[in-house]
Amino acid sequence: MFSLYGKITRAIITICIFTGVILSNCAWGTALPPEVMSSLKEVKILEITKENLNVIWDLRPTQYPDSADVVDLKVVYKDISNEHTMVLQEWVKRGKGIILYSPNVKRFFPDITTKFYNGLGTIAQSVEDSHPVVTGVKEVCFEQSSYSAIETEFQSLCIPILKIKDEKIIAIACSYGRGRVIVFTNGKVKSENKSWKYSPLMTTEDYDNGRFKINVEQWLAGAPVPGVSATSRMKRDTIFLKNGDILSGDILNERFTVVSPCGTLIFCISDLAQIIFEEVKEQRPTDIARVILRIGDRVSGVVQEEKIDIMLLSGTETSIDKDKIAHITFELR
Repeated sequence: MFSLYGKITRAIITICIFTGVILSNCAWGTALPPEVMSSLKEVKILEITKENLNVIWDLRPTQYPDSADVVDLKVVYKDISNEHTMVLQEWVKRGKGIILYSPNVKRFFPDITTKFYNGLGTIAQSVEDSHPVVTGVKEVCFEQSSYSAIETEFQSLCIPILKIKDEKIIAIACSYGRGRVIVFTNGKVKSENKSWKYSPLMTTEDYDNGRFKINVEQWLAGAPVPGVSATSRMKRDTIFLKNGDILSGDILNERFTVVSPCGTLIFCISDLAQIIFEEVKEQRPTDIARVILRIGDRVSGVVQEEKIDIMLLSGTETSIDKDKIAHITFELR
């Protein structure tokens, strides 16, 4: 047993390392005071590569699921099996964190697509006020240019956090069950020996790399992000209308009732991640909605609420007819 646990421990990267790059704690644009630094959670990050894939089995509930807070998955799609993927997915859903890259993101999010570009530059800007991980962060600098961007429309649990040339998105933060995911497009593989290579962050006081590193690690580990109060919500509930309008605020409906083939189901708003009303498959009735729960389960059925009440960010309360809504995303409560 001790040798098995030691195998995991040796693979752990301590809080001083972020995505495989040692960063100096004395160089960041928005420094945190010593009392804040001393209160940060010490995050245990398990780096998984092609050489140590079998440590994934140790994350099963009957083994050592708490041996790490965050997994840094430096493995390409074809080198990780479906069985390995299922173990990681369940581990994250139970409240853990994982860092993904372009070559493996589809193991968790099949609908996310990326596009190759001929160099996008090295300096990325934060998507302002989009997410706790960009608190105190304006610009992040990479040593190598990004060559791909995420093309997916972000009307889901994934929120853009870093953008680069021409507003192209190169990093997103996502909910996954009770867990959390950060996706970077900087990962790539050397063709000659299949070893992992990625664009490391530079350590420079002219950019906010150090603060960004801290924010990402703390958020993935489920710890408070410095500068973000427990009650603050950086992204609100969002209603996307069929005419293209978008409304953000606090949805006031406390429960949603769904009549599905398996019966009538009642969900608290805290259970919900998305409700998708606009169905693209013609063979389905137009009143059938897809309800996506925060734990990852999905249910199809008819939502019984005819109006959705929302308190807008301006302080105005309004009601939206259900038949005018394409879909809704719900903030974590």
